[in-house]
Amino acid sequence: QRPAGENPPDPDLKASDARYCAFFLNAADIVAVFDLNACLIDINPKVEAELGQPREALIGQNITTHPILTPESAERVRFYLRELIEGSAKVAFEIYARTADGDMVPYEVNADPLQEGGTITAVQATLRNIKERREIEEALRKCEETTGVLLNAAVECAVLTDAQGVVFAANEQALKRIGK
Repeated sequence: QRPAGENPPDPDLKASDARYCAFFLNAADIVAVFDLNACLIDINPKVEAELGQPREALIGQNITTHPILTPESAERVRFYLRELIEGSAKVAFEIYARTADGDMVPYEVNADPLQEGGTITAVQATLRNIKERREIEEALRKCEETTGVLLNAAVECAVLTDAQGVVFAANEQALKRIGK
């Protein structure tokens, strides 16, 4: 029996809440909700798999003073939190978080303000682990560096082409010969 004047529960709202809860709990990335002072209101279980940190130990903690973040990352969080509070619709930045074992993991953070009645009350952030991306970028940089060294070590003209014959790298001797 509902109290007089109370509306029945909205089935669409219940279904929407259930979908959001399922998304939050099963997201492939870490999803966190912060208050306007950077205290964690909630964080999904992915944090345990990624960082080995129990979510219950993090909830209620000010993330900018917690040792899970590097000092530089904590400052970045404070800066972008201010940006959101002052009116930015969305922010994206990178941080480093510390695992329970002490390893550092890079994350790309995408954060949005949450509003109630037109007032920002909290911030929702998605943290994507970019460790593999960083490793690939570093391997590519080293490969490009090695390619440049090998090309320029050649005494004669040297060029690299793709399968269609398009030149994508040439040494200095080759560039001189073609007048570039």
